[in-house]
Amino acid sequence: MYGPVVEQGIWRIRSNGELVALYEDLDIAADIKKKILEWTGYVVRNDHRRTGKKIFESKPEGSRRRERHRL
Repeated sequence: MYGPVVEQGIWRIRSNGELVALYEDLDIAADIKKKILEWTGYVVRNDHRRTGKKIFESKPEGSRRRERHRL
């Protein structure tokens, strides 16, 4: 999404100034949150037989020990 760019056959990372100019002061954290919400909506609309939907609707079973394991 905001990855490196090729200039004259050489890869380089974009600077913060380039990112701000390119995406018009878009907040990257807000954009990531937006993408997560889009993906969640996609999973919710998915068929109940799909793996992502099964995982999304599953309820964890059992308990997990919180203390340190004995050596």
